[in-house]
Amino acid sequence: MIPRQLHFKTLSVVLPKQRSNSLINFGSLNHGQHMFGQISHPNAAFTNRSMLDCLRRNHPFQALDIFKKQLQLGFLDNVDKVTVALGLKACCGDLKPGCQIHGFAVSSGFVSYITVSNSLMNMYCKSGEFEKASCIFENLIDPDIVSWNTVLSGFQKSEDAMSFALRMNLNGIVFDPVTYTTALAFCSDDESFLFGLQLHSLAMKFGFYYEVLLGMHLYRCIQDADD
Repeated sequence: MIPRQLHFKTLSVVLPKQRSNSLINFGSLNHGQHMFGQISHPNAAFTNRSMLDCLRRNHPFQALDIFKKQLQLGFLDNVDKVTVALGLKACCGDLKPGCQIHGFAVSSGFVSYITVSNSLMNMYCKSGEFEKASCIFENLIDPDIVSWNTVLSGFQKSEDAMSFALRMNLNGIVFDPVTYTTALAFCSDDESFLFGLQLHSLAMKFGFYYEVLLGMHLYRCIQDADD
């Protein structure tokens, strides 16, 4: 039995950054792709906007195609850490392109950026290769809250997830709404019920009521859809 007593000192609410209006109003997908095709040497910022626009419109394959073309151009300034992270997101858990981008991230040095490492872990979790995601995490020098949350979300067993949540707590990691929502989703059996009550109480205490409530509602919707 794992001792499941949580001890928190401080926790602050971090408001999400607003999206750029220029990105939201980037235009139609076809128009954006046409604009992208007209530029012989797009910089990383323009590449990222084009890829993100494809992802926002649920066209991951087009985003991957943009990423592939930028690598084929061979320029130094048309790809950055955000481009690589977006490329991994566009894989949607598909291991073949994901592993290829992983290889590029290692050879190019982009894997040293926490954003890229987090995206790699997320890709491997979605593809069912949790051990690879865990391996990346264990080799991180300074994982951030996204790193911890990504690994937490990848567990299959409630016991393993609760152990990891306890590890986060013991390491002084400040839980955010995503942490609470993810951990609470694992508290469905009798053994983890009391731990879930502790998590819920702490979420309420630190002002995350609405964020956690919304997160749990979305989680149940996804579960119902899968069933």
